[in-house]
Amino acid sequence: MQAGNLPESLPQKVLVSISGVQVVVTELPDNPRPNLVYFLPHQDERIAREAAYQLLPETGGKIVEIRQPEVVARKSGPCRNLLLGGTWLDPNQMFTSGGVVYSINKILTRHPESPRPGDLFQFVSEAGTVSALALNALGIGSTNTVLIGTQRVPLTVISLHNNTPGSFNIQSYAPGGSYAEDAGAPPFSSPSMDPDDFVLVTRREDFEKLKALGVNTVFENIQRDNGGLSLVAKQQGLQYFNVEVQHRYNRPDTCTNSPKSYSGHLEQQMALVRLILNQVVVNPQTLATPPEVTNPAAQPLPPSPTAADDSAPTTASPEQQPTAKPEQAPASPIPATTEPTPIDAKQVSPSQTDPAPVPTLPVSDKSYRPR
Repeated sequence: MQAGNLPESLPQKVLVSISGVQVVVTELPDNPRPNLVYFLPHQDERIAREAAYQLLPETGGKIVEIRQPEVVARKSGPCRNLLLGGTWLDPNQMFTSGGVVYSINKILTRHPESPRPGDLFQFVSEAGTVSALALNALGIGSTNTVLIGTQRVPLTVISLHNNTPGSFNIQSYAPGGSYAEDAGAPPFSSPSMDPDDFVLVTRREDFEKLKALGVNTVFENIQRDNGGLSLVAKQQGLQYFNVEVQHRYNRPDTCTNSPKSYSGHLEQQMALVRLILNQVVVNPQTLATPPEVTNPAAQPLPPSPTAADDSAPTTASPEQQPTAKPEQAPASPIPATTEPTPIDAKQVSPSQTDPAPVPTLPVSDKSYRPR
């Protein structure tokens, strides 16, 4: 099944925000698991989207996506991001005002030609409108529970993400790694799993369960304001899982709907979700899961690109993957003297510009890639 091709019997609710941004909610009729929600913030992470749509009929729950069709149609620019008033924004860093400022600075570092917001207060306010709509669709609010019959059941949020080979992986959180200070404990790395395939959690008990199951796992304990959904989950005590797997691009127009424009570890991502739902969540339910997929490491890897596929990057073997080497942003062709001046987060007053019901933490000057 191609990602996003849904049976007509599965309704989609499209909540239109500003600048053409859509929050798309897909839910099964008579949803058997209303406390489960999949979150897809990035439009270019096609393996994650396909995994969610294939899993939905099997697991129940609902899918919440952030889309901006006009940006995808352009087939250019950083299409994983939203475009608000001419300025780019990472939709997974929009849940606090400090995170919005961080996202602007990160994108300016990587794309110096990107426009800066003409009115910072207005930009942060618009981002807050989108994030509040997304949080409401996710069901994140005052209780973070769902009423099933007469019982309040805790909400389970599973974000699905993709990464590129040889860059961001579980070793990034190891001692000496680029994100080591965001880990509340040394990550657990299984020698039988690809280091690009791993799960980030925000509760210590979930980390211990996945570790005992032999799954690549990171206990995320972020102390800085990155504006990500994992920060929201940590602050509110949500049971939250970020399932990361490898995503290999075969050609540059990765925002198109063509199934030929992407490949990656789809089966591994689906197997990790099944394992989480069967053996880790607060209220596990028995799913019709074949025995051979209970361990993601047992899943066969997708075939490597053929010699004729010159556009596909070479994937390093697990032995060749960098271990704890810090990540670096791509070198900018603009001389250092003409690089854009970072926006000061102190220009934003959270009391005036943060509509989303999420506390705001101090913003760090350090650059890192939160998920």
